[in-house]
Amino acid sequence: MNLRQVFSVCFSLLIVGNLVQGDWVQSGNDLYTTTDDVGIGTSNPVAPLHLNGTTSSFGVLFTNSANTVGEQAMRLAFDNDRMTFQRMSDSGAFEANYLTIMQDTGWIGHGTTNPSSFLHVINPVDGAANLIANFESRRTASNIYMRLRNLAYTGGNDIMLFADSTGRVGFHQSGGGNKFVINQDGFIGIHTTNPSYTLDVNGTARAKEIIVESNWADFVFEEDYALMPLEEVADFISEEKRLPGVKSAEEIRVEGASVSETQAMLLQKIEEMTLYIIQLENRIHDLENKN
Repeated sequence: MNLRQVFSVCFSLLIVGNLVQGDWVQSGNDLYTTTDDVGIGTSNPVAPLHLNGTTSSFGVLFTNSANTVGEQAMRLAFDNDRMTFQRMSDSGAFEANYLTIMQDTGWIGHGTTNPSSFLHVINPVDGAANLIANFESRRTASNIYMRLRNLAYTGGNDIMLFADSTGRVGFHQSGGGNKFVINQDGFIGIHTTNPSYTLDVNGTARAKEIIVESNWADFVFEEDYALMPLEEVADFISEEKRLPGVKSAEEIRVEGASVSETQAMLLQKIEEMTLYIIQLENRIHDLENKN
C-alpha cells in the first residue's frame, strides 16, 4: 500500500468517525441524520434544514440531468424581502420570477415580483395564451364551489361561485339555492336554475328604460289593409270577451306576454280605432251636408 492509499484510508476513517459522532450515517452515496438539524451557511441551524445566504441570488437549485430540452433548472430563492421561484434557460441565465411570495404581507404574485393584492396574476409573455387561470374538478356527482365572503358580514349565508356537471356556472347562496346561472347555451337565469331564454328572470325587474326592437304596426294605414267592420268587432267581443288579434287571459297566464308583440298589438288597435273614428267623422259630415 503506497502513501497515497494510506492517506485516503485515514481520511475516510476520519470522516466516518465524525459522521458516527454526529449521528450521521453514510449508506452508499446517501448521507443522512435522524437527530440533528442541518445548517448550510450557518453554524447554528434552528430547523431540520436551515439555509443561510449572503447574497440576493442565494437559493436552492433543482436540476434534472435527463432534461436536455428547454429550461434546464428551477431555483427557489430568498431575495431580501421575498421568496421567488425562477427558471434558468439553456444559456444558464436566470429569467423572470414565476412565483413570488412577499415576506411582510404574504401576498402572492404570479408573473409579477411586486404583487399588490393577496393574489396578483399577470401574463408576462406577449402573445401567450389568454387563459391566465384554470380551475377544474373531475367531480361529477355535485357542484364545485369558490367561496366569496366578507367576514364582517354576519348574515349567515355565503355567496359562492359554482360550476356543475351540466356545464352551468353561476352564483349560489348557501341556504338559498342558485341565484344567478349561465348554462351551456349562454342563457342567463336569475332566480331560476334552468333558463330557457337569453335572459330568464323569475321575479320583478326594474329599469330606467328598456329598448325593444320589433316590427311596428304602420301597415294598418296601408290602402289595402282589411279593417274589420265594427259590427264584426262587436260580435267577436261578445263571443270571445277580448279584442280580435289579442291573446286571451289564459294564453298569457300559460305562455306569458311578449313586450314587443304586446306593444305592437296595442299600437295596431290604436291605429284601427283612429280609422274607425275617421269613418264616423266622415259619416257625420255626410249627414250634416244632407241636412
